[in-house]
Amino acid sequence: MLSTARRLSFIPTVRRAYLFVLMSLTNLWSRRSVRGGSPAVVSLTTYGPRVSSVHLTIESIARGKARPRKLILWLDSEADLDAAVKSPGLARLRRRGLEIRRSEPMGPHGKYYPYVASEYGHALPLATADDDILYPRSWLVGLVAAQTQDPSSIHCYRAHRIGLIGNKMAPYMSWVPVKGTAPSHRNFLTGVSGVIYPTEYLDFLHQKGEAFRAVAPKADDVWLNACAVEAGFRVSQIRENALFFSVIPGSQRVALWRHNVGGNDPQIDRAYTPPILSAVLEDGREK
Repeated sequence: MLSTARRLSFIPTVRRAYLFVLMSLTNLWSRRSVRGGSPAVVSLTTYGPRVSSVHLTIESIARGKARPRKLILWLDSEADLDAAVKSPGLARLRRRGLEIRRSEPMGPHGKYYPYVASEYGHALPLATADDDILYPRSWLVGLVAAQTQDPSSIHCYRAHRIGLIGNKMAPYMSWVPVKGTAPSHRNFLTGVSGVIYPTEYLDFLHQKGEAFRAVAPKADDVWLNACAVEAGFRVSQIRENALFFSVIPGSQRVALWRHNVGGNDPQIDRAYTPPILSAVLEDGREK
């Protein structure tokens, strides 16, 4: 007989397998449009082997209680675009309203910047998703509700609390999860579980252009958080505790985070200039 701990360990595995099968079947049979009346655009990017499985992530968003005004997948190479064209799962989603667009190569910044650069004077907030997650049906509802209630903040499902040592930032790997929902410059959003950005912040990023290439080319979260502080937007975690959603089986073998985490600190040092760091310090220390 299995111990309680072992039985509990099976729960995420079983749920992940259930969602994988459900999204696969939904993609085969659904005729429901991926677009709806929710006042937000959803954008994500993918690459390489994940092109063959990203339709499952998109399907999880499309089956949500709220559907975005637009749902866009960005690809930054001809090889990936060709693979997407040949993907039956993505072909079915395109017939239901998914937009697949080509962008310039920009690594993890491809999930948001091509859309940001495509227009100025944004009319709708932008929600971003990762390409290896199966999101719950309430995902977009929660993001939009938080943005509607407090449009002056950037809202996410998962954030870290920036650690401080004196008047300097502690190493990234020592930061702890955020506990609470209060907006703060000390909160550091992480994009994996989903983020929604207000329209004014999108316009700010548009004006910043591609400066991220020199500052944080492999760490979109670093750039987006530093720019948020510079633009005066605080980060708020939607729930008291961070939320983690099911991962597509096998997708982590090519996860970008394996290459990013160790290199975050130099990129943080470049992005958090003295004025930006000063604003973080002014938001107070742990009491």
